Amino acid sequence: MKTRILILLVVVGFLFTSCDSEDDAPSVQNDELSGVWHFKSLQGGFAGVDFDFNENQVTWDFNSERNTLSVVNNLVPTDPQHMYYPYENNVYNYSVLELNGAKYLVVFGMAGVHDNDELGKYEITQDGNLYIDTNEYSSGGAIDGFMYTFTR
Repeated sequence: MKTRILILLVVVGFLFTSCDSEDDAPSVQNDELSGVWHFKSLQGGFAGVDFDFNENQVTWDFNSERNTLSVVNNLVPTDPQHMYYPYENNVYNYSVLELNGAKYLVVFGMAGVHDNDELGKYEITQDGNLYIDTNEYSSGGAIDGFMYTFTR
């Protein structure tokens, strides 16, 4: 009798440890960035630059299903903005880091990105603009970064 109870307890214990409630939870994607964003302006840095961009000079296309960011840069190397906008045509992997209510954009392999591939803190405002502040990142701040503004 003791053997049967012991076997029953082992089987029941195995069943409970084999179940994981997280397996049934749907994966949450950050779709707020998804789609094409037009680079509108760049402000800041030690020089205090303030550049506006035409609608299709630079676009960022976020694909939240694949976690990729496609950058299209149509700037001419002689454009004054080109010196302050270093990101060339490429496809990057990205993720979003959420910490203490703030969201940080992490773009893997993008030149000029802060520590740990982190580009900076971002926010999408009610007016539909995407702001990326490269002065603020999860491990601290900087004083020579830029504020990027995008529109849909």
